[in-house]
Amino acid sequence: FILGEDKADMKKCFDEFVVWETLDELKSKTKFFLENEPERTRIAKSMHDQVMNRHTAEIRMKEMISLC
Repeated sequence: FILGEDKADMKKCFDEFVVWETLDELKSKTKFFLENEPERTRIAKSMHDQVMNRHTAEIRMKEMISLC
């Protein structure tokens, strides 16, 4: 599970990347996800599945080769 600063690039990589923009929002989301383990676990699993399906070394190498 990642709770990260709002960066457009990460949103492109993951469907459910949880972001914050202000410190108040960070505090609020931190509290929410610490109190809601099932939701945190669901998002963590979703992100893990996305990495395993879309961001492997093999996929990256094919993308690099296609650019040559």
